[in-house]
Amino acid sequence: MAVDGNSGIRTVFGFQFKKWKHDFLRQALPHLHFEFAPMYLSAEEFGREWEPKIKACESPAIFLWGIDRWGFYTQLAADLQMPIFFIEDGFIRSANPHASQAIPLSLTIDDVAPHFDWKRRTRLQRILSDYNFRTDEALLSRARAGIARLCENEISKYNGGVYRELPTYLNSSRKKVLVVGQVENDAAVMYGSKVAHTNNELVRLAAKENPEAEIIYRIHPDIIFRVREARSRPEDVAHLCHIMAENIPISKVLQCVDHVYTITSLVGFEALIREKLVTVLGRPFYAGWGLTDDRQEGSERPRKLGLIELFAGAYLLYPRYFSRNGSPIEFEDALHLLESDLQGRTSETWKDPRPHIFSVAEWGLRSPLGLLGWRYLLRFILDPYIKKVASAEDLVEFRRDPGLFFAELQSSRLRQIGRLLFPPER
Repeated sequence: MAVDGNSGIRTVFGFQFKKWKHDFLRQALPHLHFEFAPMYLSAEEFGREWEPKIKACESPAIFLWGIDRWGFYTQLAADLQMPIFFIEDGFIRSANPHASQAIPLSLTIDDVAPHFDWKRRTRLQRILSDYNFRTDEALLSRARAGIARLCENEISKYNGGVYRELPTYLNSSRKKVLVVGQVENDAAVMYGSKVAHTNNELVRLAAKENPEAEIIYRIHPDIIFRVREARSRPEDVAHLCHIMAENIPISKVLQCVDHVYTITSLVGFEALIREKLVTVLGRPFYAGWGLTDDRQEGSERPRKLGLIELFAGAYLLYPRYFSRNGSPIEFEDALHLLESDLQGRTSETWKDPRPHIFSVAEWGLRSPLGLLGWRYLLRFILDPYIKKVASAEDLVEFRRDPGLFFAELQSSRLRQIGRLLFPPER
């Protein structure tokens, strides 16, 4: 089901969206009226406050960022025969890491499930299984040009990091195998594979199957930046591999390696378009079509696809692309914007804007800073601790709005601490 001006949908209830995404979605889909819920809701809060709002609304729909871990969103949608759409970043996102809160150049909007849910026949899977690529030479021509452009300009999904000097092990004459670390409790890992795999298991498998090769274990950038919590210890497999904790662009790394091992990461597909061997333990969208070394049982798809066809479906037909003001654009336009951003970037360190300057109104009795600004002083007390354990982007968000910063953390314990220190306004 499409979510355009002719769909009949008027009001959308958004769940699991961080606050900074709200304005962008309103700009990108101006024909819809959005009602956004707080980032984390319990089943009780959803039933008490949001279910009645949805039931009272005419022609509603639900937008959900990521996966429905608890099931109460999809259950209500099924009960009311109401459309639900799963929103994710597209496969060409920005010139900065996801955590930088840069406006995304693309989104995927799927009416079945996120593209990484291997059990469901998502909209992406329908496209890849059913679309008649052979009769659409114009689309395939765009796909060929798109692949060439991505490779030539060293473009990936997030494009984090800036090349300075490659580690010596990437210049080795031996075969080089890249193990792509992922955030192990990320939905793309948990819902993208029949079996729960860990990064360390992946390293051990790559080392066992390639005893004469240089094994390179690339830590996920969100772990490097301390945006997400590590679930396994890289040092436990350090005797088997080189641990890459430097923030080197993945496009540079892929140029140097011969073989890639991954669970479900998009890096596997980015390796395919660069003509690398790819071993996949899970079942990401690009597995099973005859292009990858698939290890999950039952990964076979209903037909074989060539690389050009797979790219055309995943990058040209499936996502929606947007300009910086949210207006719709084509894939090629998004690449042009991204190329301009990459040309203007000179440092891999995300620049920390100047600290927030508070107005007099923020010092009142009912202000977020508390009477006479005592919470303003609390910010300075907590600032060095946040700086020590969080990324530069997180530090700025904490300084800007500490209550919102704590409210949107994954840890329920830290959210509770945040509510005590910086209670929401009533």
